[in-house]
Amino acid sequence: MESVRCDVVRWVADNPRPGWVEAHLTDAKGRRWLFFEKPSIFGTGLDRSSHFPVPAAIPCEVVSDGGELEAGLVEIRLLDGVQAQDGTVRFLVRADQVDRG
Repeated sequence: MESVRCDVVRWVADNPRPGWVEAHLTDAKGRRWLFFEKPSIFGTGLDRSSHFPVPAAIPCEVVSDGGELEAGLVEIRLLDGVQAQDGTVRFLVRADQVDRG
C-alpha cells in the first residue's frame, strides 16, 4: 500500500474514543494542508503522551506520476475517507514524499 508522509503535530481531543489528532501535509507547491483524524489512520501508535511533532503517513494511491506533471511530482488521492479540513482528497506532492511499499 502507498502512503504519503506527513507530520502529526498535536493531540486534539480524547473523545470520541480513540481520540483525535491534528496532522499537516505540505504539497509540492509548499501549501500546508490541515487534517483532523483518528490516530490509527497514521499507523504510528500515537497517544496523548506522544512527543509531537511525530512523523507519520496517510494511506493513498498514486493517480498520476508522468505525462503532464513536472518531473519528480506525483498526484495522489487519499484513502480510507481521509480528507483535508476543506474536503480536499487529491494532492500534488513530491515523489519522495510517497512510500510505495
